[in-house]
Amino acid sequence: MTVLKALGFSGLAVLFAAGALLAGAIATGGHAADTTTTEQTTLTETTTEPATTTTVEQTTTQRVTVPSTGTTTSGSESGNDIPVLLSTTTAERVAGGYRFTGRKSFGSLAPVWTYLGIHGIDASDAGAPKIVHAFMPRNSEGYRIEETWDVLGMRATCSEDTILDGAFVPDRYVSRIVPAGAAGLDRFVLAIFAWALLGFGNIYCGLARRALDLTLEAAKTRRSIALSRPMAYHPEVQHCVAEMGLALEAIEPHLDRIAADWSEGVDHGAHWPAKILAAKYHAVESSWRIVDLALEVSGGFGIFRRSGLERIFRDARLGRFHPGNSMLTHELVAKTLLGISPDEMPRWG
Repeated sequence: MTVLKALGFSGLAVLFAAGALLAGAIATGGHAADTTTTEQTTLTETTTEPATTTTVEQTTTQRVTVPSTGTTTSGSESGNDIPVLLSTTTAERVAGGYRFTGRKSFGSLAPVWTYLGIHGIDASDAGAPKIVHAFMPRNSEGYRIEETWDVLGMRATCSEDTILDGAFVPDRYVSRIVPAGAAGLDRFVLAIFAWALLGFGNIYCGLARRALDLTLEAAKTRRSIALSRPMAYHPEVQHCVAEMGLALEAIEPHLDRIAADWSEGVDHGAHWPAKILAAKYHAVESSWRIVDLALEVSGGFGIFRRSGLERIFRDARLGRFHPGNSMLTHELVAKTLLGISPDEMPRWG
């Protein structure tokens, strides 16, 4: 956390850092990487390639190595509503590795990441396109970071865009090559969804709990000239607080159950993606409802920055943009329950 503190990051940035470290853990056999403790005085960092690596096996027969130290992050793509399984970024096979060309958005921790988790499509065989997953070291050539992060919420994550212009990643940092689409959902790819979505769910659960705490504290001290006691005794305030508490009670057990099942290797088979999506969806939707009620109960004071709720409200709304969004969640959950392959074409109709 030293880097984040030195840069003045807090709140969501720290939580997203934890998620980024879990991404590295998946690729390195389950051991989360340590963040660098070098003092930061600017928003740039020069990182040398770590000497320690861990060997993992691809879906092909090739043996590859991936970094076991440093922070790892990844990015989304505009125009791709099926993240990770498809890609608008191209991955061209060249001697010794792949060259990636495309644009990655939502690259959390852009000023400090040491490895960027990327994926691109290798369509050299039109009949069998492949998704190539890799980790690009920060000292690679052929990419640049554009400062685009002027957004409604999650401002502390510094999730700038990364432009890949033939960025070369050697074979030792290529972690998986799988079929495009749902056919490529092996244990590695599914693990990306597990850490990301369950991590997102926990972040928004934390936001909701903070919103409830602020509401309870304020209700016990706020008064009105029309009441003889604090607003905590107002029936509608009590009703809203009850709704918030009821919603929060359901978030944690759902997230904990799915996380425990994943950690313990429970076999949910083809239902795993739906279960992960459902846990994240319920956490985000319930958290948004809780935060919205908190703002309602706060009165006019809640819209001021000094209330604390203004920032929580902006951040909580962005949970619906995190993969998978509501539309993709409903599509995949419904198709799973109906026994329809997500890869079936046409997609609808």
